[in-house]
Amino acid sequence: MCLIVFSYQPDSETPLVLLAHRDEFTARPTARLHWWADQGDILGGRDLMAQGSWLAVHRNGRLAAVTNVRRGAIVTDKRSRGEWIARHLLGHGSAQMTAEQTRNADEYGGFNALFGHWQNGRLQLAYGSNRYQPQTISPGLYGLSNGHFDEPWPKVRQAKAVLAALLAQNAPHPDWLAALKLTGTAPDDELPDTGIGLVKERWLSPVQIIGEQYGTRAASYLAYRADGRVEMLEQTLLPEQNGRIAHYAYESFNIRT
Repeated sequence: MCLIVFSYQPDSETPLVLLAHRDEFTARPTARLHWWADQGDILGGRDLMAQGSWLAVHRNGRLAAVTNVRRGAIVTDKRSRGEWIARHLLGHGSAQMTAEQTRNADEYGGFNALFGHWQNGRLQLAYGSNRYQPQTISPGLYGLSNGHFDEPWPKVRQAKAVLAALLAQNAPHPDWLAALKLTGTAPDDELPDTGIGLVKERWLSPVQIIGEQYGTRAASYLAYRADGRVEMLEQTLLPEQNGRIAHYAYESFNIRT
């Protein structure tokens, strides 16, 4: 997953609203949003090559999401970052405890992670990374792509502005994901320098990436309600077909305490 934006207001009627895009190679086998057969309390999409995920939740209210950290050429001989999803969801420690454990996870390629746990009717969030400093997350509106936490890359700024507008409008579910279908390239002077060259920086700069071999393959909406209700919507996208929506999936459940 390469873009996450979220509003975290733990004392409100909707403690969390999160929008995310997963960018991946089109040939990589993937299962869309579902309750996992081998871990029936986990809901999320799944990478069928490494059996990890990019965004998933547990019936007990725990959540996890990951993005890669982009620094130069892709490293292929490391363990899958997606393992951290199940590691947190099936664990018992707090979000902050899991975040601290990522600090020395050198056997993985660079990654960012968002962890959450539900305790005494309240959602707690933390940021973890093996490249940047883990931290507890305070209430606010945040974005996370392939740099450090809330680094203002153009796509992060765009997506945060979209989320802020949608929150103000109280828009219906499908509109939230439709609003992120932004395929424009950022100006060169606003692009990050992650060591991959200007041409690739341009190509990867849109909120939604279109491409034959790589692009945005899933768009997700996740919301936590104060009463313990969780909703998740996923669109399966075909970046090789100009981002056509191939499938919708929607699930909701009450947190089991």
